[in-house]
Amino acid sequence: MAIVHIGLGKTATTALQKRVFPELVKMGLVSAYNPKNVMRLLYLKRLTELSPDQAKELGTLLKANKDAVISFEGLVDWNPANWKAARDANLETFGKDATILITIREPRGYLTSVYQQVVAEGHVVSPRDFFVSEQLAALATKATRRGMLEVFNQQAFDLASLVALYREKFAKVIVVAMPQLGTMKFLDEFGRISAADRELVQKNFNTLEPNNRSYSRLAMSLTFRRERLLQAFGLRSHSTHDFDVRALEAFTKPIAEPTGKPAARRSALARFKRKTWIWSKRLRRWRYLMQVVVNRFFVYKKYELPAGILNEAVIAKNLDFYNEVLAAKDGYLSLGRLNGRNRKS
Repeated sequence: MAIVHIGLGKTATTALQKRVFPELVKMGLVSAYNPKNVMRLLYLKRLTELSPDQAKELGTLLKANKDAVISFEGLVDWNPANWKAARDANLETFGKDATILITIREPRGYLTSVYQQVVAEGHVVSPRDFFVSEQLAALATKATRRGMLEVFNQQAFDLASLVALYREKFAKVIVVAMPQLGTMKFLDEFGRISAADRELVQKNFNTLEPNNRSYSRLAMSLTFRRERLLQAFGLRSHSTHDFDVRALEAFTKPIAEPTGKPAARRSALARFKRKTWIWSKRLRRWRYLMQVVVNRFFVYKKYELPAGILNEAVIAKNLDFYNEVLAAKDGYLSLGRLNGRNRKS
């Protein structure tokens, strides 16, 4: 059955998606990776409800790709208050026989990185307005759009409970701590992999340029200064929360599969013009400037949340589970369904 990597985000997911999972198809370990029309409908489902016809189409596509790898960190939901609802939606989508892959990282670094992510996406709020009380988070969740993380309830953040939620319903749950990803030992769950193939994906994973790296301390400072300047003129940053409603329409249209015919090669002038246009577009984006220019060409100093923002009891509880995964004999946990026997496989 399918192996579904649901997240968490900010756990080297980009490196896995770009440099590891596509290689597994070439090696014959899986039949496909993130089929385009499957992902189109999963993105649409993340933002809204699928129509009966769309749900049927998704089910048909998943049956046709039953041995594929699906990797989409939105599936777990960035908001821990929504983890159970997201689990139930994933059960409906993929079925109980799917294998769920969850990647985690050290809790303090994870929470900091999640906050930096929303700032990078244009939701520039102070840490105190992001990490709010359980009561305020519950109210805010009802008032915000589906899939949009605007506030974070730390009390709901419990990695052990997240894994248990999936073990209640799914045949197998694989849990890997971020520092252990580079060993690629967890790929044994995908099938028999040769030493040479494992070495190849290890090299791919460990040498990818971290262009999606969290904002540095300088980048965060520049972003807040820019926001204060914009606010002085009655303006604000463009946010991912300001998505174009026409984008939803695009997700409803099937994506044409490649024909296999080689594309006509552009002239040197046409390639130069396209590259110039792409670079000019990138350099006009604040996030690109911060993550690629500032992060790379200035001394990178890690951003740290102000003292008193994070709940230390929550950090300690999650750190215990994180350390348990990190210390796993095989380099990861492979857990069976919680069915009274509480078995580990």
